[in-house]
Amino acid sequence: MIYTEELAKNARLRLLQMLAEKSAYTDDEVALQAKLASRCGHALGRDRVRTELVWLEDQGLLVLQRPGGIMLATLTTAGLEVSGGVGRNPGVAAPGPGE
Repeated sequence: MIYTEELAKNARLRLLQMLAEKSAYTDDEVALQAKLASRCGHALGRDRVRTELVWLEDQGLLVLQRPGGIMLATLTTAGLEVSGGVGRNPGVAAPGPGE
C-alpha cells in the first residue's frame, strides 16, 4: 500500500511539472498520459490519469475543463509552487534537488 501511495504522489508531481513546462500551463489528458509513460515511466491508464487530475483539482493545484469530453488541465499558482518545491502538499511528492 505504501508503494502505491508513493507512486501516486510521484505521478501527481510529474503531472504538475509537465504542466509547468507548457507556455500557458495547460495540456490535455491524452498528452499528459503519453508523457507520463514516455518521460517518467508511469504507464497509467486513462482512468487513473483522470483520477489524479481530479485529485489535483480538488487540492486547488489545477483547474479542469472538459471540452468535447477530454480533460484539459491548467495549472494554478499553487500548483506551480508545488511543482517547483516552493509550496508543499502532503499528497504530492517533493521535487528532488535540481528539479
